[in-house]
Amino acid sequence: MIKIYEKTFKIEMSHCDCFGRLKVSELFKFMQECAMNHAELMGEGMIAVHNIDSTFVLSRMKINVLTMPSYGEVVTIKTYPDGVERLFYIRGFEISINGVKVAKARSMWLLINFKTRRLVRVRDFDRYFPQVDFESVRMVSPKKPVVQVNAPELLNRIVGYSDVDIIGHANNTCYIAWVSDCIGSEFFKDNPSYSLVINYSSELSEGECVRIIGEDMTYSGYNESGRESFSAKLERL
Repeated sequence: MIKIYEKTFKIEMSHCDCFGRLKVSELFKFMQECAMNHAELMGEGMIAVHNIDSTFVLSRMKINVLTMPSYGEVVTIKTYPDGVERLFYIRGFEISINGVKVAKARSMWLLINFKTRRLVRVRDFDRYFPQVDFESVRMVSPKKPVVQVNAPELLNRIVGYSDVDIIGHANNTCYIAWVSDCIGSEFFKDNPSYSLVINYSSELSEGECVRIIGEDMTYSGYNESGRESFSAKLERL
């Protein structure tokens, strides 16, 4: 079993913001690709879990960006399973340039039965998930960000065709892009180092409208029926 998966990515123009830095939503896409590839190699990929009517969904993630990579640079992403916490399957990430760490992340995944829409308990999923001792990127699992319900409305967005992924819902990286729009360019211009936590509460489908509220760099998105879809919090490092 390959306990640590590694892949390199070159930062292209389409990955960058107006300051020439990698967008955090694009970095999430890179990490998601690495996680999916590693899961396949471990025999726990999309096809394998679909055979038991289930799918892994990203529930929560925290990333600490020390220095955001820029256009033309090549980043190396390492990812590894980091054990199980209650109902969550933990996966860690290290992002580096030429051996120098520029970011680290910790993600928390749930296994869902897509027919019953219920959680698959860890004890009912007969698979072995190793815990890799990777002290250089060890992080504490993040808590769910909480937004006051009377926070001002910042953005309304209709989920479009290009937002929806192979699962049939808005991809988790879209939520990061929407939060980035709420934060605005001035923050990213002056703060290349920051921490971002996002919690995914419920899926969004094509045609649904998401209403995003927030204050003090904490944000929450709701669908048309008032159900929370996600919450996120940004902090300067």
